[in-house]
Amino acid sequence: MSIIEAKDLTRKFNGFTAVDRVSFTVEKGDIFGYLDLNGAGKTTIVKVISSLYSPQSVEIRISASKGQGYRGCQACKSS
Repeated sequence: MSIIEAKDLTRKFNGFTAVDRVSFTVEKGDIFGYLDLNGAGKTTIVKVISSLYSPQSVEIRISASKGQGYRGCQACKSS
């Protein structure tokens, strides 16, 4: 069962592409992390998933357990 799915996540700032078509899935019970160089967009990905930044394009699905709230988007699409 997927807990988090992100497909083709893209975020631009004034014409600069900070994140370009990133896709990943986190399954229930997985320990997930990602590593990259400074400025590679790691924090931007987290901020898009948590709805602090709006994406240029993405499909995100977050499955919260019953009784757990999630204030970001449950299934959001942006183009």
